Amino acid sequence: EQAYAGCLINAANGLQELGNDAKAIILLEKSITILKKAFGHDYVDIAISLNNLANIYDEKGDYAKSWQLNERALAIQEKHLGADHPEVAYSLSALADTAKAQEKYEVAIPLYERALVIWENTLGSEHPDLAELLDMSADCYEAQHLIEKAAPKQKRAAVLRESENSEVV
Repeated sequence: EQAYAGCLINAANGLQELGNDAKAIILLEKSITILKKAFGHDYVDIAISLNNLANIYDEKGDYAKSWQLNERALAIQEKHLGADHPEVAYSLSALADTAKAQEKYEVAIPLYERALVIWENTLGSEHPDLAELLDMSADCYEAQHLIEKAAPKQKRAAVLRESENSEVV
């Protein structure tokens, strides 16, 4: 069942990339049903489908549904993987993105910050992948006219990107 559910998730991702969200939603919901039946209601792999579903709803502007799905994914991940796991950071970042899209910056910032701490501890403080989170957090501060808080994050993101680009050359 797990392999079949994985195939459904992969097919759903392909359908979503092709713009067929309706079929992707059906496949993701089916993968959740299969995993729940086989392994239980809070099986850790269910979080993958929940995050993917949330992404679709977020892109459609259904932020309430997206938030609900990402919260469920986060709860499963924290229970099974621990509060400091990179997958937890992914769900935190997804929740922050949803809050940011609704201009709920005071909600988004602490979520981005928590995700950033997890990724810094996992990847290292100089990893270029941190730049995106720094930029997203900075955008939230900037939207609130808190330039003094946004500027250091933007600067750090630029430095991380610069170091990544110099390594590529």
